Amino acid sequence: LIAFLFARSSSAMLGLIAVFVATAVEFFKRIQTPGLDSFRHTFIGKVLLGRYFSYLDIAVYWFAVFCAVWIDRAAFRHIHAHRE
Repeated sequence: LIAFLFARSSSAMLGLIAVFVATAVEFFKRIQTPGLDSFRHTFIGKVLLGRYFSYLDIAVYWFAVFCAVWIDRAAFRHIHAHRE
């Protein structure tokens, strides 16, 4: 979704946006209200927000984004190297 919305951005910029969004969603789990808790107990709430805050999840998100940016940049270089 982020790459679609910011299609002209570099992979590094998209990675930074993805890291920010993933980290914000994870920290959003620290907010506890009856309405949010009820939503988190639904299937869609579990998928979109998750239920429990974890620093390990943040580290995994950052690692996954780093890997995705690295693969994207490597593929971009490979494609353009073969064009020349």
